[in-house]
Amino acid sequence: MFVTKTTVARKGSTELLAHLALSSSLRIVAVSRRGLRYNSAYAPASSAEPTGWVALHVVLDGTFAAGLERSAGRAAWVYSEDDFEGCRSGRRHNFQTFGEPFWSVTVLAHETQCALTLPPDGTPRQLVTPASIFVACERYLEAVERRMPSSESAAATRALCDVFKLAGWLASDLDPVVQPIGHARISAAIGQIIGRFDPSAQLAELAERMETTPRRADRVLRVWLAAHGLPDESWRVVTRRWRLKMAVLMCSSRDYSVTEVAKLVGYTSTNSMTNAFAAAQLPPPSWFRSPDLLAGGSA
Repeated sequence: MFVTKTTVARKGSTELLAHLALSSSLRIVAVSRRGLRYNSAYAPASSAEPTGWVALHVVLDGTFAAGLERSAGRAAWVYSEDDFEGCRSGRRHNFQTFGEPFWSVTVLAHETQCALTLPPDGTPRQLVTPASIFVACERYLEAVERRMPSSESAAATRALCDVFKLAGWLASDLDPVVQPIGHARISAAIGQIIGRFDPSAQLAELAERMETTPRRADRVLRVWLAAHGLPDESWRVVTRRWRLKMAVLMCSSRDYSVTEVAKLVGYTSTNSMTNAFAAAQLPPPSWFRSPDLLAGGSA
């Protein structure tokens, strides 16, 4: 199972710890953050074909808001990944997450392995959630925060998914840790780049870490992405979207200046980041520092 964890930021009251676990059948994203606000409307979407994955988003603390619906504190939501961070043409609605702190564990599975019915209009739907789900997610996040070694990840993933299966959220025959064969080298290379949080890394570096040519590295990357149910994209597109997403999120911090955000995510200058926002049809970086947004107002 591919696992990586990154402390992206820690300054003043701003903190961001992110954890990602991938297998052929499942993705887990665990987040612990403070001083930051996320709005899916400004998360650069993939232009690739829809992948058909479903997100089971369990909030342990903080606020999840989608249109007129919102939850504060413990809550769980289900939605199609293609309607939000997936295919741009499929995006119909937006949601926001914020809170001091905001803690969540999101389990993503293909729609064929999700036992829940998605809302027909694409809006996130809040779930009636058994206490066991929250307990399991809290244990998983605690393991992430204490930096559980990769050797423990498979067991932790199985334990978490067993609870989701018992709740009737995931198919009983889903194997959460099945891993494609022959991807060890590229998994290690990508893990090192993500682990040190370097969204500006070039394809040449990925190729060097894989001990191959950039052209072959890009081909292998596309096979690796497909094997994990991710959009078919080039390294340049993947890292560009990753950098933009992190820049947008970090621009909501009170503790980081726009110049510091640009440096953190790998832009050569503030102007370079501003131009990248404009090319992606996003508001300028300073817009995300609006007092209304930082205070939790609507975006």
